This record gives sequence, C-alpha cells and structure tokens, in this order.
Amino acid sequence: MLEKVLPDGTTDLSRSLGRYAGREFKPGWVILLSDLLAPGGYEEGVLRLLSRKHQVGILQILAPEDRSPLLRGGERLRDTETGEERWVEDGPAALAWYRRQMETFQKDLERFCRGRGVFHFQGPVSHPVDRVLWDFLSGYRRSGAWRF
Repeated sequence: MLEKVLPDGTTDLSRSLGRYAGREFKPGWVILLSDLLAPGGYEEGVLRLLSRKHQVGILQILAPEDRSPLLRGGERLRDTETGEERWVEDGPAALAWYRRQMETFQKDLERFCRGRGVFHFQGPVSHPVDRVLWDFLSGYRRSGAWRF
C-alpha cells in the first residue's frame, strides 16, 4: 500500500503531527515515515507527540538525489513538492553548500532524537518497503528505546 502512495503538494509536517497529537488517543507508538525535509520542520510536531506520552520512532526515507543531487550548474531546479524553481549557476559550489547543509541537518536531527529518546533510522528508498520496515523495527527493538 505504501509503495502506491504518490506525493501530492506540500506538507506541513509539524502541524500534521500536532493535530494528530491533539486527538484523544491512548499513548502508543507513532512511527513517522518521512524525508523530514519539510519547510516548517518536524521538531514542534514530534515534541507535541512526546508531550502526549507517545513513543516516537522516525524512519527517515531519503532518495539518492536527496543525499547527493546532481548539480552541474547553468540549470533550473524545480522543487517537486512546492513547485518553486531556482536557477543554479555554479554547480560544484551549490553542491558543496548543499552537502554542508544536509550534514548539519542530519547531525541536528540525530541530536534532537537522541536527546528525547526518539529512535531514528535512515532507510534507503532503493530497498523494498517491507525490508526497510523490518530493518527499522529490528533496530528499534535492539536500541532499547522500545518501551511497549
């Protein structure tokens, strides 16, 4: 079923998570599958879930182009979620900047998760969904973060 889901428009991840946290559910598992590259961030929404005593695990799915895009320069890039376009003049400089930003983003994410007891796992989009979920759940259990 997850393999058939098609992306459609932008996502306000923190707002969506906050709305879910606001529902009257008993505390339980919340497993977030996302690249987490949402313009509004993810932190506020995850904090709302944690404040409602949910156990949160993040399965971060990144496409190869998210990790290392091909930027040659002299090209127009289009964000598939927002439709926003940007002109990239100097490909190598833009790629170096992007890699620094992505490295900082990943370090901040890991620090955020570690500091709050949130299990974080990075799954490659190239693997079948069932394998990625299996690896995620196996790692979750081995991490000791599994509380239920």
